[in-house]
Amino acid sequence: MMLRFIQITYLTLFFLLRDGALASGTTQTSCQEGKNDFSWCDTSLPTPTRVSNLISAIVSSQPSTIPNLMTARGVQNDGSIVPDDPTNKYYPQSYEDLDIPVYNWGTNALHSLNQVSCYISPSGERYCPINFPSGPSLSSSFSAENIQKVGRFIARELRALYMVNLTHGLDIWGPVLNLSRDPRWGRIGEGGTEDAYWMGEVGKAWVEGFQNASYLGEERFLQGVATIKHMAVNSLENSDGEARDTIDVTVDKFMLSDYYLKPFKMAIKDAGAKGVMCSYNSVNGVPTCLSSSMAAARDTWGFDGYVTSDSDSIDDAWNPEYHGWADNGTDASAKAILDGKCGINSGNTFYNYLNDAVEEGLLTMDDVEVELAKSLKLRFDLGLFDPIEDQPLWNSISPEVDIGNSDAHSLSRLISEQSLVLLKNSGSTLPLSKTSNVAVVGPYANDSAVMVQPYPFTPMCSDDNKDFSCVDTIGQSFVNAGTNVVVSEGIDAFLDDLSTDDMMNEALEAVENSDVVVVVLGIETCGMNPDHNFGMGSCHNQANLTDVYEYPDQYLELEAHDRTEIGLPKIQIDFAEKIIQAAGEKKVVLVLVNAGGVSLSPDLIDKFSAIVEAFYPGPYGGRALAESVYGDVNRWGRMPYSVYPLEFVEYTKMSEHDLRKDCGRTYKYYHGEKDLLWEFGDGLSLTDWSCEVKEGGDDVTFETTGTDSVTLTLAVGNEGKREGDVVVLGYFRPFNLEVADDHGMLKQLFYVKRVSDVQGGEVVEVKVEIKLEDLSLVDDDGNFIAARGDYEIVFETGDKSRIDVSAATLKASIVGDEDIVLEQFPY
Repeated sequence: MMLRFIQITYLTLFFLLRDGALASGTTQTSCQEGKNDFSWCDTSLPTPTRVSNLISAIVSSQPSTIPNLMTARGVQNDGSIVPDDPTNKYYPQSYEDLDIPVYNWGTNALHSLNQVSCYISPSGERYCPINFPSGPSLSSSFSAENIQKVGRFIARELRALYMVNLTHGLDIWGPVLNLSRDPRWGRIGEGGTEDAYWMGEVGKAWVEGFQNASYLGEERFLQGVATIKHMAVNSLENSDGEARDTIDVTVDKFMLSDYYLKPFKMAIKDAGAKGVMCSYNSVNGVPTCLSSSMAAARDTWGFDGYVTSDSDSIDDAWNPEYHGWADNGTDASAKAILDGKCGINSGNTFYNYLNDAVEEGLLTMDDVEVELAKSLKLRFDLGLFDPIEDQPLWNSISPEVDIGNSDAHSLSRLISEQSLVLLKNSGSTLPLSKTSNVAVVGPYANDSAVMVQPYPFTPMCSDDNKDFSCVDTIGQSFVNAGTNVVVSEGIDAFLDDLSTDDMMNEALEAVENSDVVVVVLGIETCGMNPDHNFGMGSCHNQANLTDVYEYPDQYLELEAHDRTEIGLPKIQIDFAEKIIQAAGEKKVVLVLVNAGGVSLSPDLIDKFSAIVEAFYPGPYGGRALAESVYGDVNRWGRMPYSVYPLEFVEYTKMSEHDLRKDCGRTYKYYHGEKDLLWEFGDGLSLTDWSCEVKEGGDDVTFETTGTDSVTLTLAVGNEGKREGDVVVLGYFRPFNLEVADDHGMLKQLFYVKRVSDVQGGEVVEVKVEIKLEDLSLVDDDGNFIAARGDYEIVFETGDKSRIDVSAATLKASIVGDEDIVLEQFPY
């Protein structure tokens, strides 16, 4: 499967990622002046009628080519793009006689666009796409407002690139809404949070920003199509003898509704996501792309968009090496259309088998057209079959303004500042004095790529996807922000044979001559470090790493690979101990770079004076870190997931997807003997915060049959002298239910608010509306219910050592004759 993934994805992208290109005069639209006599160009007709007319024309003239229109990226059997050659087995996706240009579904966009090139203007200026901080950083910023802006900037950038033919689609495959249920999962850098409610809010904000063009006064057309992925229960790559394309996850309706489906529901039902990608795995016996249950869930939430497979998850459904669930390729193709309502195949299964499935009577061409119409309709909804003269999405966007937009860069920097998490600050170690002699040491102290978590084919500084020369390292950023800073790597991140005595001695000398030490440690993803360039194939084939480098690959996180340990590489732990010993009485600050959680021994934690979690903080992450540590900015975030004790991996299996089992997972269900090192929502500041309920009462009551809400006023105060941001998180927990089962729930997030730029001594009022459904629980059947009983509601500002001042608590009661169902399980 993995070799097939590489073939389909990377060889295809080779054609897309050419050198930076000049603007092309070709417009990737239909029905423009002189070519608008077709019936589907008649704008007076309803869009479904226009779509039907177009499909009829294609079926009448070239019926065998329908699978091409349902194939993402237009690939063929050898992995290359289908050539524009009528002698090919099938005709290509474009139809010159019908004025239909090629359209590629599947431009990936997580925290930046990839599979694209930088744009070279006619005057020779180069414009490269913006890169925002990684998924965990976006989540730890706890700012839905800024995440919405991220979606909008990326959509405008995609539009600008489309205008100059540097991409051939206006949809993205993203955001990733799979949850970080276990720190070992290799793709936490794409999603980023363990909490289903917050992941849903992130998805809603992203989708709204990406798709909605009402800010331009454009109500007719979509700005872009967001394709949320991977639905559903997808958070294992290769663990416990299973792989993402072999595992059948057994999970009950409670856990599906309470956790795994919630983010997808919120993005579809509340934000109108127009695309869904089904996942590699099976759920309760059925591959997700062929699952009538998954289709029923989407339909219940009001989904009216298109569904694409992952690459090539429909093949996995029948291939005996993987699920082997369907009989063969024709059977899998038919079931994907009929049961899974999957209309786009990323891969070659439809290309190879769909026509045969129709000929064999497994489904009809009418069945195929139903799903084809969904994706074609979105191309109309994007304005690609209407005159462009009066479309703001064409008139207000340009490559020179919107690719690498300066405001987008400012937003990237702001999110970096808001995403850093201060986990420890003993004795007010931070902020550091700018007159101090600072040694910045560690394997990631001078690494640019670690800032941006490069996904393959992510141009930033030039078209070379490994060029990060425009990104300041953490060390360079400290040099820029301070007065006397020495930077030394000391060791390689994990390879002994790339570490030398000279490197170590240089780091020790820097420590000796310093007043304070900053140690930068962590893990990495594929492609970060030029010295760790294993090649694209090796990045998806971990056996090569072990065979060639004898490298403990449990410290590498990436697609198709899970970690087996959650600590730091031994070489880094030994390095930290040596640095701490050499520092003596000097303050030592630890900075962690990573996506998935990194655990430390309590003894090592005690030895650091301050600890900052940086994640992969974006191209401005080094600057944000240095300025935060020196106290120039004070915008810290909160942990988007819990960090478990090192022993967690010994008694918890990756393949167990019920969060309540073993020692439990996430802040909501963890009940291990050893405490979490840091819990979801933890995070300090360089100032102290207070929080109290000013208006709304200490006790609130809801009727099970009522629809009224309660509005509270929180008084959030900055008790220090330093201006800053604070994140207010609201939780509830049931403690006296009359009938319902709390399923071992400890507490549940229901409210998020970032309050920015609060002056020292200032008190800010925050209005909080609480609705009955905000306190809903999930029953055994997966229904959301209003359960009678008593609840505690807590609003936290982060510092649990001052919980009596930093948090506000009140009691809520739900009363009535019986518990009622607020929302039924979707199937």
